[in-house]
Formats: sequence, C-alpha cells, structure tokens
Amino acid sequence: MLNAKDWFQWDDDSVPLEKGMTLTFSVKSEVHYQDKTTFRKASVQGAAFIRDRTKALVQVATVNYEGGQSIGNPVVEYLKRQGQPTGLAVPLETGGYSLITDLAASTYTTPKTNEPYSKISGDYNP
Repeated sequence: MLNAKDWFQWDDDSVPLEKGMTLTFSVKSEVHYQDKTTFRKASVQGAAFIRDRTKALVQVATVNYEGGQSIGNPVVEYLKRQGQPTGLAVPLETGGYSLITDLAASTYTTPKTNEPYSKISGDYNP
C-alpha cells in the first residue's frame, strides 16, 4: 500500500520493502494557508529508515510531496493513521512530582563567578 503512494519512493534495492516491516519516518512540512482550515499549498520532504543489526537507522526511502489546495497534510495524516509518533515527550500518568516539599518560595545563592568550574570542566559557556 505504501509503495502506491506518489510521495513515497523506495531507494534501497538491496533491502526489499516487505509487509510488516517497521519503518521510521523523518519528515518536514512546509504549508501555506488559504484560510484557517485549508492549505493553499503543502510540501513534505523527508526519508524513511529501517534499523540495521546494530540498531542504527539506515535510510531506505525518500518522501517528496508537493500539493495544492487541501484540508490537512495528506502525508502526515497517512503516517498518523498507519503508525505512531516517536521521540515526543511522554507526560507522566500522575503528572509527576516536585522535589521541593515546601511550596513557599525558595532562595538559591549562586557563586559570583563560574571560573573555578570552567577551569576544571573545560566548559567556558557562560
């Protein structure tokens, strides 16, 4: 089904695209709005990757979409329906916790200079 998409091009003939294969997509979209809900123009560029034996990502396909007027981004919407996002922040179920037990304002005193730390660490970023 993915191979039938105009915007998807399989690049690596040494690795055949097979049903059930896990792909990781990295895409960047640029859209121009016609109004609040409609794009006048949309483009999506990116790539699809598989993991090799060492778990490194290896590019196997190219994503290239240029489209006119549309409601939504067809490439991103397809990827949302067929997969799941990765690399996003995942909120804690309980909302997390605070390291400070007293919710009153706390006072912290910082050193006047960062020079001793910089000399030892080699980090001169202020």
